[in-house]
This record gives sequence, structure tokens and C-alpha cells, in this order.
Amino acid sequence: MRCPSRSSRAILLLILLTVNLIAASCQPAPSPTSTPGPIAPPPVILTETPIVAPKPTDTLRPTNTPNPIAPPVVLCGPSLGWQLYTVKPGDTLFSIARLTGSTVKHLMLANCLDTDQIKIGQWLFVPFVLTPTPIVPPPAVPCDPCDPYD
Repeated sequence: MRCPSRSSRAILLLILLTVNLIAASCQPAPSPTSTPGPIAPPPVILTETPIVAPKPTDTLRPTNTPNPIAPPVVLCGPSLGWQLYTVKPGDTLFSIARLTGSTVKHLMLANCLDTDQIKIGQWLFVPFVLTPTPIVPPPAVPCDPCDPYD
């Protein structure tokens, strides 16, 4: 193994001394009434001893121990802004999902449902509640009784 060059050792020694000086300057100064604290360790001194890499050890072999994995926790509940909807005759989760721009899976998760079965009168959280738009006929235009072509 090749030893580091003299300039490399000098740079490394300079770095270690700088780090020790910075560490020493970061410690608080003792007050005149306090008891002396622990003594700082001596600075690291570089020697000409070469560094030896550790020898490899036996590799670990896998064991047949079962590794229990907890199932993922899924929290159910409506998203912010979802509103209550009352299930009407003929409603299904699929039809409600189509009307509200959602999916059956999202509706089931928002309402903590285990199945897609719903009942009339049941309350469900949905992204928004559809309100029927009333059809208003155009206003009648009054006729002029004096106009024969009207």
C-alpha cells in the first residue's frame, strides 16, 4: 500500500487542526464561579502508520423467518366540500357517480361502504348535489287587438 505524499499529509493535518480549533472556539467560556467541566480530548496526531482496510467477514444468509407486513390503513370519509344526498328510488352508486362526476370507488370510500349496495332514503356524501333545473316557458307576447295581421 502506498503512503500518502508529504503534501497530502500536511493538508490533512492542517484540516484536522482547523476543525479542532473551530470546535474549541464553539465551547462556552467558563464563568468565574462555575466548576471546571470535562477536559477536551487531545487533538488527533497523524503518524506514518499506513491505514489497513478491514478484512471482509462472512456474508449474511437470509433466514426463513416470516416478515409480517401490516395491511395498509385506508381512511374513509368525504372530501372537503362534499354534500349529503338522499338516495331516491332507482338510484345506484353507478348512476349517482355518473351524475356527480365521481366514481363508484370514490363514493364507496367517501361513505365508508363495504359494498356497492345502497338503500332508498340512505344519506350519501357526493361531490355536489344536482338540483333539477326548472323548465320555464318563454313569456307570452301580448297581441295588439288593432292589428289584423297579428
